[in-house]
Amino acid sequence: MALPSSGPLSINDIRVELAASSTNQSLGAFSGTAGFAAPNAISDFYGYSHITTGLTSVLDTVNLTSNSTTWQTYGLDLSNYIGWNVKVVIRYISGTNYTGDFQIGDGMLAGDTTWSFNSGTNSFQTSRADTSTYSNITWYDLADGTTALRWNRRNGSTPTPNTGVPSNSNNESGTYINYFYYAETSSPGYSNKNFWLRSPSVAINESNSDLAFYYGAYGSTVNQFQVYLDVQSTVGSVNLTQFSIDNSASYGNIIGACSLGNSTTLRNLWHNGSGTNPSVGDTIYQDSAGLYPYNAPNYWYVPAGVFAMGVNNSGVVINIASCLP
Repeated sequence: MALPSSGPLSINDIRVELAASSTNQSLGAFSGTAGFAAPNAISDFYGYSHITTGLTSVLDTVNLTSNSTTWQTYGLDLSNYIGWNVKVVIRYISGTNYTGDFQIGDGMLAGDTTWSFNSGTNSFQTSRADTSTYSNITWYDLADGTTALRWNRRNGSTPTPNTGVPSNSNNESGTYINYFYYAETSSPGYSNKNFWLRSPSVAINESNSDLAFYYGAYGSTVNQFQVYLDVQSTVGSVNLTQFSIDNSASYGNIIGACSLGNSTTLRNLWHNGSGTNPSVGDTIYQDSAGLYPYNAPNYWYVPAGVFAMGVNNSGVVINIASCLP
């Protein structure tokens, strides 16, 4: 039920809104986000969440239908997490036999970041041992291969007969699927074993707050996958420092001195740093709240002529060069 929009609010009302199993249950035991039912006259509670950093509760569970021979579309609205820096976490739980390989095909979109699986492993990580407890996972870089009880990168088809949607086929939109990441469920990858996949950190912003990918679930014992976020930082948890750049002198390469040319258009940006100059790995934001990364993949010359920095399309500084002659 929705909380009352006016009048007194009891602790028991909150327990009911959170679907507590007992009226004696402590509010501190809850996780996830409550409410969001209109009207939100008590908006502070409707926005309630225990999560600061770390793993969220499960955001979605998909029970898979076996023997589907086509790539299927998955999407999840992440608008509750706008302004947060997160890692996308996929947990696949295998079925009762080796014919349960599960695939994510061609790429993944999270916020304004798209990871193309054709270009490589994209710094994704995988578990290599069965555990249902996230904090017990030892993470390893994803790699090309067919090793059981982990996620692998591959194209073509999965190696086990009667499993996997071929990569040389189209998704529901008619787009050709090439490489995929997949959970190899050959022994010891079954029964009900846990396969964890984790993305690099990404900022969820207002312009695109969706998670989307294609998945393949062909095999008689495909089972279930779940979606989580591993929260790296939330809105208000980053102290941003302002600095200025020359917004007119952008080049693909740095050659010689950092000349600003004939005109200089200054722009104020922000980054998470203790000084005024960004470092490699810092995210550059267009706003002081740190919600919108500066997605301009060019080299930007600092007006003082101290250095030039290269920013990728996720707003991350990828290199810095001195402005010496």
